[in-house]
Amino acid sequence: MNEYLDRVRNLYIGRINQKQFIILAIIMLVVEIIATSIGSQTSITFGGIGTVVNVLILLSLAIITMHLYVRRLHDVDVSGWAALIIILLIVIHIVFGLILFLILAIVPSVPYTNQYGGLPKKDRSLFETFMNT
Repeated sequence: MNEYLDRVRNLYIGRINQKQFIILAIIMLVVEIIATSIGSQTSITFGGIGTVVNVLILLSLAIITMHLYVRRLHDVDVSGWAALIIILLIVIHIVFGLILFLILAIVPSVPYTNQYGGLPKKDRSLFETFMNT
């Protein structure tokens, strides 16, 4: 077990340049996309246990990918701990984005013309609504 932990710790030591970072990040992205598509099929096929396995695989891939960011941060003379700030910002963005979406989805329209225009037309197609035509 100690040998395994030493190998994992060694992943986070050292530096990688831009080209290495970009190539390895693209490879990991492809691996994660493949794992996600396979994982979604196992979730459909095997139900709950497939979902658990899928989540564990994706978490493992995220941890493995994290060492790329840490080593690239080392290359630009920034502590690898800054990667945790990046993760924290992503989590905050997702959580607050979801909360804002739910608030906007729940709050009804004001029933009068306001400073931004009249009431939205109810018989417009989604395309017309999106394009604001």
